[in-house]
Amino acid sequence: GQAFEIWEVDAATGEKRKLTDAAVTPLNILNGDWRVSPDGRTLASVANRTVQLRDAQTGELQRTLIGHTHWVRSIAYSADGTRIITGSADHTVRLWNPRIDQEVALLTNHQQWVFQVAFADHGHALVSSDGDGVVKLWRSAP
Repeated sequence: GQAFEIWEVDAATGEKRKLTDAAVTPLNILNGDWRVSPDGRTLASVANRTVQLRDAQTGELQRTLIGHTHWVRSIAYSADGTRIITGSADHTVRLWNPRIDQEVALLTNHQQWVFQVAFADHGHALVSSDGDGVVKLWRSAP
């Protein structure tokens, strides 16, 4: 894996502040996706078959989302930060409640690895695409 650092840069002054110390709390992204929560407090990153949720300032591991049976390829946060979706090489899309590490939904209709996921329609729908170029729109029941 390759370690990286997270910095906060003041747009007005250009002053930089390191939010993680790679020597103390290395964050390894293994050719995978990562996202910062909408409130800026949590970093969600791929760790093989799991998603690790870390404090964005300290890098401390807070929780791990476990459920995929193959590599996680994509992560997205809902606009309000209350949900995460993941797409995986196990051909599934999973919807999570990151605050309690709970899988909320399992979507299994892809025939290939899921490479991209996103929230759509103000969080009322999910979009996913796979290795065959198939794009699926998943809507929640009213």
